[in-house]
Amino acid sequence: MIVPTITNRNAAFAKILNGEEVGNSLVKEAGHGDRVDLDRLKEILDNIEKYVPPDDGTMDYKNSFDKNTAVELHKGFKEIGLDKATLHMGPFWEWISLKYQPIVVKKRWPQLTKNRFIYGRRHCHFHLWQKADILFDETSGDSYHFLNLMFESELGANQDLMVQIFERSYSGYSNIVKAIVSICYKKEFADNLVKNLKINFRKFYRELSTIMQHRQPVYCFADISFDKASSFIKFESDNVIQKLKK
Repeated sequence: MIVPTITNRNAAFAKILNGEEVGNSLVKEAGHGDRVDLDRLKEILDNIEKYVPPDDGTMDYKNSFDKNTAVELHKGFKEIGLDKATLHMGPFWEWISLKYQPIVVKKRWPQLTKNRFIYGRRHCHFHLWQKADILFDETSGDSYHFLNLMFESELGANQDLMVQIFERSYSGYSNIVKAIVSICYKKEFADNLVKNLKINFRKFYRELSTIMQHRQPVYCFADISFDKASSFIKFESDNVIQKLKK
């Protein structure tokens, strides 16, 4: 699909740092096929502005923004037919963050960190759409129940846990990621580890992440069902728990 893009990300980001608006000279259309309905695209993006946390917003505000934005972007982009090729075009996401909605990025990430504006796995908008896409469950009445579990959990603010789940070699395998989320984000599981088994939760999920990175080149995660992925993750989790109990 043909969409608006940024032609020079570094020049555009420099303008953001200087408090300037990114001009149209740094914007061009790119892609293949039909032209996106720009009015509808902007409408989808405008919808997420109501979730932007206030300047003094707590982490609960930020988690709510992340969850709702992920769903709005994923649902909306599916509705207007953005294909996977378009949804992995960096300059398209940079048009969103640098040209159309820099104020949203600034309010969610006020440190003005470059990787929240520039395309990559921590881009303000892309990382939320990607999480919704990986956790999307077409077989369920609530297609976003894994996403909701993650962001509504008390652990939803745990950025290190998200890094271990979504920024590792196995992170593109949807059912593996869903299985990890379904275990790690259940409060009773974390409480049992910490309170009853006296195991540091951070040590647990980091050890599990290390094991999964070692397993990924050997096992065929691409074809694994959710049920098998859940059994596999439970098995590996039990092994980690036994190791950390020693």
